[in-house]
Amino acid sequence: MGYDHCRHAGNAGDVWKHLILAEVADRLLAAGVRVYVESHAGRPGYRLRPGGEWEGGIGRLWPIPEGLAAHPYFQIMAALNPQALERYPGSASIVLELARRRGFVLRVELWDTSPEVEAAWRSRHGGGEGSQVQFHLGDGFSGASRFIGRCRELALLLIDSPFTGGGTPPWWMG
Repeated sequence: MGYDHCRHAGNAGDVWKHLILAEVADRLLAAGVRVYVESHAGRPGYRLRPGGEWEGGIGRLWPIPEGLAAHPYFQIMAALNPQALERYPGSASIVLELARRRGFVLRVELWDTSPEVEAAWRSRHGGGEGSQVQFHLGDGFSGASRFIGRCRELALLLIDSPFTGGGTPPWWMG
């Protein structure tokens, strides 16, 4: 796919997705879930640049309103941006941070088709044998589906395919 999330990171859709993901993941972690699977991972994090779509998303909620500051998503955003809004986490980074805060080791299985995304994850988490983060360069629809079919533990699965504006996703066809 020719989708580069760098231009879209932190937009209104990301804020909603990540707010809900953080709430669900935090509750599932508390209930004992220790596996996170993501079909289209994207980078671990993004630098926010002037003129980006983030200005109409997280930028509209910055500084964080007092009534939202207690939510896990906004706590992560505040810790990531102590001085000013400059960085935005990817989905898996949010879930990893929630697990870290609870003192849990989380098994993370990520797919993406971009070698640049793979390099970003490998530089951040290694991704070698024994790592908590396993990155798979390839099709996330089939890879995540195969993994979940073999997984014997409860897991949180995020199917997060990019919107490219055309066509029917392959998983939608019956």
